[in-house]
Amino acid sequence: MNSSDIKNSRIIVVDDDAFTRKVVRKVLSNLGYYSVFEAQNGSKALQEIKNNSIDLVITDIEMPSTNGVDLVKAIRSGAADVKRDTRCIILTSHSNAEVIKVALQLDVNGFLVKPIRPLTTSEKVVRALSEEVNLKTVDEYLEVDTKLKCLPSEKEVDHISAAILKEGGSGSEFFVRLPYSELKPGMSLRQDISTKSDEVLLKNGHVLSVVVINRLQEIQDVLQSDAVWVFNPPQS
Repeated sequence: MNSSDIKNSRIIVVDDDAFTRKVVRKVLSNLGYYSVFEAQNGSKALQEIKNNSIDLVITDIEMPSTNGVDLVKAIRSGAADVKRDTRCIILTSHSNAEVIKVALQLDVNGFLVKPIRPLTTSEKVVRALSEEVNLKTVDEYLEVDTKLKCLPSEKEVDHISAAILKEGGSGSEFFVRLPYSELKPGMSLRQDISTKSDEVLLKNGHVLSVVVINRLQEIQDVLQSDAVWVFNPPQS
């Protein structure tokens, strides 16, 4: 998508707080995005997305009726009767590991942290609308558990111990430890990726996609380490 097409994209801001919606709309308008819609929860957003051929959803997490991750799950699983590859950005705090974990499973296209900053917003929107999306199967998205423990009471999430990498075995010469900036699509994890609070975001064996790699690079500051063990298959 070129720059002119990006500016013509149709965006919806989903948040139950009217002031937040107003702020995000104003930022987007100042950046040159004029086709911006609003919804106060996920249920109303789904109708707007369907009626207005929305290209990008920017959604808060905690909302009445349908919350933000339920909204993304409905889109990715096809339950919403809209384009499954509709781009989605989550409004969240990087400290909420539970939200990040579910968002990664749903292949979200970005994280936007409040308070909203124009330069960061511009970068995240352009990336979300431009990046390649390789969707998983409908069943894989349907299996994602969106019943977040942090909603609605904002309780602290349970900690999950990270798995320990066990080296050796056939093909171990293709195990490499890489910084997140050097990860490539098609590589598979050979250890869990966890936050500094020991919340497992991605499990050993997960095959990396462009979308997931981009998200990991965005949230490096909350991850346990600055590099990860992967299986890098030999090139044929």
